[in-house]
Amino acid sequence: MYDPIVFDLDGTLTDSKQGIIAGIQYALKKEGLPPFDAEQITTHIGGPLREVICKHHGLEDLAATRLITRFRDYYRRIGIYENRLFPGVKELLETLHQQGRQLAIATAKPTQSAQIVLELFRIANLFEVVSGSDTSSGRDTKTAILRHALQELATSDSAKAVMIGDRCYDIKAAHDNGIESIGLAHGYGTMKELREAGATHTIDNTEVLRRLLWAGS
Repeated sequence: MYDPIVFDLDGTLTDSKQGIIAGIQYALKKEGLPPFDAEQITTHIGGPLREVICKHHGLEDLAATRLITRFRDYYRRIGIYENRLFPGVKELLETLHQQGRQLAIATAKPTQSAQIVLELFRIANLFEVVSGSDTSSGRDTKTAILRHALQELATSDSAKAVMIGDRCYDIKAAHDNGIESIGLAHGYGTMKELREAGATHTIDNTEVLRRLLWAGS
């Protein structure tokens, strides 16, 4: 049985696409840059925002930093509320919590933003650890973010730990930290992406995830 269970946030527990797309388009407009295609943004949700922006527009670090600052301003004020839980997620988390499983979040979002989202949906109390990005602490990759979550959980048996996410970054982070992974393709990644990344399991909805977590590893 998997325990602890570490979840990604965007695309795994929540459908945050609307607010992220609007925030990026807002930031690009403010900086006088051409907009992204909405579908293109969707395929990059869950990845490093700075890397995506720099590659697409050929921006230097300073310009990318300004754009990210504008995006986060929009997201903090508006985008964070343009969000919803995927069907069945809250019930699944509540049941896992009642079973005494250790639950954690490992997200590329800043920790404070992630905490606001969890509180918005009244599920913050279900998680023992919320680990988000923090460049000042060196947590600027999903691998480092997951490592911090596992350290905070102080798990003594990593063989029972699992990372659940919808993108290849989540699967790579699990590999790098020596734990198993579940690729959940109801978000922004595809089954093909998750399989090619080497996910231990690949599934496409919350009900299958419920059954898999009951069965364990």
